[in-house]
Parts: sequence; C-alpha cells; structure tokens
Amino acid sequence: MKPRRQRATAGDKTIYIAVPEDIDYPHLVSDRKAFRRYLDQMIVEHPELFPAEIS
Repeated sequence: MKPRRQRATAGDKTIYIAVPEDIDYPHLVSDRKAFRRYLDQMIVEHPELFPAEIS
C-alpha cells in the first residue's frame, strides 16, 4: 500500500461519495457540470457529511 500523502492544509479533507451502479461514473467525473449537479444533490440529501462552506 502506498504511504498517505501529507495534507496541504489543516482543513483539507476527503469525502467519499457512493455512486449508484446505474450512473455512468466515468462520464459523471469527466463532465464538470454533471458532477456538480450530482454533488449538489448529495449535499442536500446528506448535509451532515459536508462542511457548511461547500455550498
């Protein structure tokens, strides 16, 4: 396993978001607008996972 990289800033975090099988993941992440729409939907559905500043 690769060693973890050191965080750039103290507030730098990673949030893993599940993507259902019926969504074309490669297309989703290559289309910035589509990804942002999906991310906005996840923020609304699961606000406890995201910092308040993300919206």
